[in-house]
Amino acid sequence: AQASFAKAIKLARGLGDKALLGRIHLSIGRSKVRRGRLADARQSYQRAYRAYKAIEYRRGMSATLLYIGDQLVRTGQPAKAVRYLGRARSIAEAIDWSQGVDMADVYIGALRGSDGDEEWRAPLDAAMDRASERGDPLVVARGAAMMAYVLEQRGDTEGATRERQRAADAATEAGDPGFAARAPNPT
Repeated sequence: AQASFAKAIKLARGLGDKALLGRIHLSIGRSKVRRGRLADARQSYQRAYRAYKAIEYRRGMSATLLYIGDQLVRTGQPAKAVRYLGRARSIAEAIDWSQGVDMADVYIGALRGSDGDEEWRAPLDAAMDRASERGDPLVVARGAAMMAYVLEQRGDTEGATRERQRAADAATEAGDPGFAARAPNPT
């Protein structure tokens, strides 16, 4: 896979296509996360962000900040994750990218819940409701999976079981049954 990524990077650079270069680096970062190479993933995400920033592709910038936030959650850096997620949300809101706003709200709500905030569910529920209304099962799957972690942490095993099933159903609806299982644990 690395040889293929290297060829793709060389091609994108040769074409001068920064958007393609950003997408390649995002793919590399996601691949590294799946293989447990979290520190390496961050470098790939930063390269993607720089490529998108060079052409002011704000949706790509927002998506990349979401991935960095996810990586920071996975590496136990919630305060730093909230900063990146907040930036991702601001950009997504400015360009009217609903999925980006909702995904940021899902993460921020779950992180607040893990931190003991009693108002944690409001942004998470609102994001999942908006996603359901527009037919976006990936946001619902990620939100329900992260909600399940928080509920489990708070001792609500029945609620956690219900949310895990909701996450699995939404991920299956999205055509990616493993998506919910790959959600980071915000605790």
